[in-house]
Amino acid sequence: RTRALQPYSGMTGYNGIIARLQQAASDPMVDGILLDMDTPGGMVAGAFDCADIIARVRDIKPVWALANDMNCSAGQLLASAASRRLVTQTARTGSIGVMMAHSNYGAALEKQGVEITLIYSGSHKVDGNPYSHLPDDVRETLQSRMDATRRMFAQKVSAYTGLSVQAVLDTEAAVYSGQEAIDAGLADELVNSTDAITVMRDALDARKSRLSGGRMTKETQSTTVSATASQADVTGVVPATEGENASAAQPDVNAQITAAVAAENSRIMGILNCEEAHGREEQARVLAETPGMTVETARRILA
Repeated sequence: RTRALQPYSGMTGYNGIIARLQQAASDPMVDGILLDMDTPGGMVAGAFDCADIIARVRDIKPVWALANDMNCSAGQLLASAASRRLVTQTARTGSIGVMMAHSNYGAALEKQGVEITLIYSGSHKVDGNPYSHLPDDVRETLQSRMDATRRMFAQKVSAYTGLSVQAVLDTEAAVYSGQEAIDAGLADELVNSTDAITVMRDALDARKSRLSGGRMTKETQSTTVSATASQADVTGVVPATEGENASAAQPDVNAQITAAVAAENSRIMGILNCEEAHGREEQARVLAETPGMTVETARRILA
């Protein structure tokens, strides 16, 4: 995590990514967001929350990820949450796993005549300290945490991409190159990095064109109406025509909030209480907490 929104020594922290996403999501001039990624991974702390924000924003407007030239480990987690994932021909992706390291400096310090005495209260307070060997029971505890975090990682990737949890786990944290990532279901399209923005722009324009075309019910409609329909595709609001009271075009905000809350509660309970969730309650909870996850999709993943 960095303390600034701008990249620091080439790095952008989770907090900076979230802040930029929120800015872009609320900017009416932004049609879509491209995450230009070149990362071997990152810390667990903050990664899952950042991925959830990406998934939340993609429900507002398209969020694409570009592996340019790497999005591994935590980078793969963030990319998985995007609407669409692009990779270059040499991009490295995957590494869906977690790791930690323990160092024991006790012998080295002893050779230098340094003796460390730990004074503590609580039998687990100094578990994993770097001045002594790692006891078997502490190692087992840490291994259990690694396994649980990896499974959580796999569940998130599954929820975002539609791959089964087992399929994600079966990658065994392998790293994929270019087309291999597409074959593994972790990416959608192979592109030249210099073409990525054009590819995304063309896709967004084609989408808006299709939506605008669907709104045109008569060939004789004026270009003014056509322009209004096009603007509705971007903002979700059709501007009031001349002479109309602007307030009349405003939606009942309270009614919308009530309906949205009811729909969200129905979605969550539908996932948690579906037949497929029996015996897989933890995964069902993760799916229910994933923004945009439908009951139908969750049932297919849990099945």
